[in-house]
Amino acid sequence: MRQDIIDSLPDILKNNIDTLKNTSLDTTDNTYYMTNSEFTAINFDEVAKCYKDDKYLNYMPASNDALYIMDNSHFYFLEFKNGKIEEDNIRTKIYDSLFILLDIKYNNGYKYINSIVEFSKSNIEYILIYNIEKHGKLSFNSHFQQKANKKTKSYGKVLKLKKFILKDINFYSENEFKNKFVSKLKN
Repeated sequence: MRQDIIDSLPDILKNNIDTLKNTSLDTTDNTYYMTNSEFTAINFDEVAKCYKDDKYLNYMPASNDALYIMDNSHFYFLEFKNGKIEEDNIRTKIYDSLFILLDIKYNNGYKYINSIVEFSKSNIEYILIYNIEKHGKLSFNSHFQQKANKKTKSYGKVLKLKKFILKDINFYSENEFKNKFVSKLKN
């Protein structure tokens, strides 16, 4: 992310800047990074932990792995899935992450985003990055879109969030993420 964007963030976001590589880390079985990109982003899992502590919550909100802000009108929630992809878990992460973002304020008390629903419908895209070795070579975009168009239950609930609360939703293999997203970034 550009430094001017980082400098303009509320502290809870600014204090959780990390690399895309670190936000993609999976330690479930072995240490595995889903991207080697050193571009910076907001580690949204860490934001959720800070939010939980700040609000004295007795549970941990679900959260997307990262938030990348390209400019004031292009926000990207990133979720790296090296393991099982569970639709309900993805939806919960999207909703909880949006709620956290809605509730973030600057030190002076002003909200970071005033109308999260309108803002997210116009400015926030969701990208799920998956391990193709574990999930096959099929194109998740066309697979999910086919499923949604056939009105089956498989992942259609996630795609229904497009235009409802998110500007767009994409599913990329690690290589597609590198070619379609990371290759266009600038710090």
